[in-house]
Amino acid sequence: MRKLRFAGLVAGLVLASLQCGAQYVPPYVILQGSLSSASGLPAKNATLTFTPSQVFFVAGTSLVVSSAQCGTDTNGSVVGIGNPVLGPRVTAQFTGTLTPGNYYVQFTWYDQFGNQTLPSPEVAVQLTSTGELQILPPVGTGPPQATGMNVYIGTASGMETYQGQTTSTTAQFTQAVPLVTGAAVPTQNLTPCRVIANDSGFPTGTGYTVSLVDASGNTLFSYPEMWQFYGAGSTYNLSQGIPYYHGQVTYPIPVLTIPYNHNPQSISGPLSLSGYNLYNVGAIGVGTALPAWGVDVEGTGLDALINAAGGYLVNGTAGPSGDCLGSDGTAYDKPIACSSQFYQTIQFNGASVAQAPIINFLTPLTVTSVTGKTNIGIATTGSETEVVTAAGAGSVGAYAVWDGFGGITASAPVTSRTCSGTSCYQIGPDGTITEGGTIADVSSGCAGNDRCTVAVTFPHAFTSSAIVMTCMVAGLNVSADESNFTCGVNGAPNISGVTFGMAAMTYIGGAGSNLTGNEVIHWTAVGK
Repeated sequence: MRKLRFAGLVAGLVLASLQCGAQYVPPYVILQGSLSSASGLPAKNATLTFTPSQVFFVAGTSLVVSSAQCGTDTNGSVVGIGNPVLGPRVTAQFTGTLTPGNYYVQFTWYDQFGNQTLPSPEVAVQLTSTGELQILPPVGTGPPQATGMNVYIGTASGMETYQGQTTSTTAQFTQAVPLVTGAAVPTQNLTPCRVIANDSGFPTGTGYTVSLVDASGNTLFSYPEMWQFYGAGSTYNLSQGIPYYHGQVTYPIPVLTIPYNHNPQSISGPLSLSGYNLYNVGAIGVGTALPAWGVDVEGTGLDALINAAGGYLVNGTAGPSGDCLGSDGTAYDKPIACSSQFYQTIQFNGASVAQAPIINFLTPLTVTSVTGKTNIGIATTGSETEVVTAAGAGSVGAYAVWDGFGGITASAPVTSRTCSGTSCYQIGPDGTITEGGTIADVSSGCAGNDRCTVAVTFPHAFTSSAIVMTCMVAGLNVSADESNFTCGVNGAPNISGVTFGMAAMTYIGGAGSNLTGNEVIHWTAVGK
């Protein structure tokens, strides 16, 4: 008994601090339809009051739901705010600039969304001299779900237009300036009736005690009644049936299916789904309250690991047997053949040897594969010269070519031999130019001279001055001194490639020895 009394005391204290606007919190339902009196006539201009059957909290918030109030229209339709049945209190004052005359005043209640009721009864007032009108709502605090009143004033009955509003249901409105032409009074009550959904709060199973009182304060037949509303955002048409409540409250507080504003909930023990699937999951966080991935594991130790006793699949497949898990640059999500991706083989004397992840160089030369590594040794016994003969004998007119790794590969042909007259040239792969020719019947200008100059025209221009040139003399009358004939280069070769460069050979012999004019000179030149 002490616990019950204490709970009742707490409930009374909490309810005393409730806010009347609670019914406009988002997890509400909307009520529509029409209500009738016991005689079957529309229950017009009545007041509907919804009182929770116990202290009622909105799930995920500290908001406690208090009594909510709606009403009925002139035809018995359920609305959010009942139409005012009394006219405003209007007083004429003689301060201001409102011109003298007869004025007619009405007002409407409006809710926090700007929706209005029908206008109140009309009140006429006479302003005998320039002044103002002070307008108050009827005595009382006004409907709890109303935000304030909209004021309509006209100079003829039924011709009122909007002049302004108050921001509370008890505030005064003052018309101290001439009237403006505003909107006409509304012709329909558009305020919706909103009530907090019972399944959006706790304790689960809370309902409403509903009373219906007519405009004269009389409780209509069959009321109060017990109602309940499930499914925030739903619309209930009371003309099609009343959602009666049977008073079943659930303790302790369960996990809710529709918590207000999708606020977080918690449980204080293990959760078992008894073999049922868990689906439509946003993200799962382990060691974090803000998971950044579908499954975000940010714990430490064992809490930082994911254990899959049977392995796991990538996009529903395990990949071919022997594959490893590889990355495409965004995630480890591709099966990749481990052997071809991470291991190679070694060619040794034409045979393939399996290569392990480690290469170990040994002495002397050996190639062996052991667990975890492949041993490669290069034999060295003192000083030795390695001769590489892989290129073979080559072919006529070809050069051996270095393969870039210290060996000679197959021979490469030279540029075709080109001849013109009695001279020829050819160009090797490295750009070396080899030229040669014959000069027969030496110019008679050399006859009888110890020194003479013989001009030679190169068939291909050299581009470098580093030219090695050799020559020899042959013929019928070659004396001993003539065998000392040597040649040299006078002047630089033409390097433009347009004309052939020029060279000269100089005879060098002993005194009295000379070229008689019928000798033959053979010459060669090498350069680039």
